[in-house]
Amino acid sequence: MPSESDVNASSLRGFPAWMERVFAHGGYPFLLGCACLMDLRRVLAVAVAKSQEGGLFQILDDVNFLVFAQWFCLIEIARRIDWSEVRATRLERFAGLALALYAGLLVTPQSHIFTAILGVWIAVKVGLSARQAWALSIPLALVSIQDVPSKEFAGYSLSALVVPIDVLGARSLLSLAGYALQPMSGSVIRIVNEVHGVRVIPSCATAGPAFEALAAYSVFASWLRAAMGRRVVICGLVLLLGITLINWARLALTTLSHDSYVFWHDGNGRAMIGLCYLALAFLMAEVAARVKAGPPPASKHATAAR
Repeated sequence: MPSESDVNASSLRGFPAWMERVFAHGGYPFLLGCACLMDLRRVLAVAVAKSQEGGLFQILDDVNFLVFAQWFCLIEIARRIDWSEVRATRLERFAGLALALYAGLLVTPQSHIFTAILGVWIAVKVGLSARQAWALSIPLALVSIQDVPSKEFAGYSLSALVVPIDVLGARSLLSLAGYALQPMSGSVIRIVNEVHGVRVIPSCATAGPAFEALAAYSVFASWLRAAMGRRVVICGLVLLLGITLINWARLALTTLSHDSYVFWHDGNGRAMIGLCYLALAFLMAEVAARVKAGPPPASKHATAAR
């Protein structure tokens, strides 16, 4: 009696090889491609909305190219893993295709929730089907939900819950630097005898860049073939600590003066901070993927001499 994989393969005979690979294994590689296109469309739509009538160069300036790099690495990781154990029922195929078509054709391009649902769905399915597929499942899930902290649910968001912690962290750094601060008043940070002050809002909280950096770290680590273990977890925790301290330092610097605020919030300082986030994520991924070299193998002559 033919197996399900034989039936899937036979139904695709006569098609180009790349189509067989995309639509095989219950269509999950195809759904992964749909999630990729949905997320890239969202990034471009957000950039266009921000630039308004700024022209092509303004649009390119607002594009989050890190998301493009993440999906490039995810597709490469997906090509390396073994999909042979992934199976899909007819309900899964119909539901996945319906979700992708609905999100791609009827939902506003800026929406992220459908990409998150589809990405997490694929990550769970692939991860439960094959143990070695966790190299794809973990980074795919993190990339899919990296924009969720900034979204409000029932009037609350993760970024808003982190704001008080960020205010305390920025105030602590300013105090360590010798600045006298006015008494704490909500999320406002102001130095004594200074008119300029900064109100920390959810979009400035650490949760957003922390999730983005963690997603980039997981993708880079899997792309570099890091083995899942204690080293990967420790490097991830070090990354979160570094991102937190960098964001606290940025918030503290915006408090010093209006010129400092413009530089670190809207000017070149913002780009510098973003590069620091990316460099730290890739550095930690490189450390996590690094394997200690063992002793060199003994030569045949040395073995014979023994």
